[in-house]
Amino acid sequence: LGDLPSLPQDISSLWGGHIEWTALYDTVLKLSESVIGIFNPDEVEQVAKIAARIDEAAGIKIRDDLLAHLDSNTVQYTASSDGVFGLGNVLMVKVKDAKKVGQGLRKAAAGIAKEFNIDMELKTRKYREVDVWDLRVRELGFIHAPTFAIHKDWLIVGYYPQHVHAYIQR
Repeated sequence: LGDLPSLPQDISSLWGGHIEWTALYDTVLKLSESVIGIFNPDEVEQVAKIAARIDEAAGIKIRDDLLAHLDSNTVQYTASSDGVFGLGNVLMVKVKDAKKVGQGLRKAAAGIAKEFNIDMELKTRKYREVDVWDLRVRELGFIHAPTFAIHKDWLIVGYYPQHVHAYIQR
C-alpha cells in the first residue's frame, strides 16, 4: 500500500496491480497474429503493418517512445467526489520518465487526431503549477473532456479535468 498514490477517501471501487506495458503490447500483437492466423493465414502480416501505421499516424513508436517509459504500478479507482454515476473513474500509472511520457502522449494525440480527421485540440494549462492537458474533442455525441497530467511521478487520466485536479490537490 505504500506504493499507492494519494487517493480520495470516498472510493467506491479500487483496483491496483502491475502491468508491464511493453509486454502487454507485444502480447496483444502476438495474440492478434494468432487469431488472424486461424481464420485467414494470408493476412497475418497485416497486424505488423497496422501497428506500424498507428505508430506513423501517432508520430511516435507507441511501444518504445511511450509504453517503455511507464512503470508497472497501475491504479484504477472510482470515487463519487470525482464524479457521480460512474463518471469518477480515474486511471493512474507510475511513470519512469515523466518528460518522455508527456511528450509521447502530446505528440500521439496530435498525430492521431490529424491522421484520422478527428476535430480535436490539445490544450495545456497550469493547475497549481502542474501542466494539465485537456483533449477537446468536437465530435457529435462525444461528451467527455479527457484530461491527463503527470504529477509526483504518476500519470493521471480522467474523463474530465476535475479528476486530475482532485489528485493534484491531494
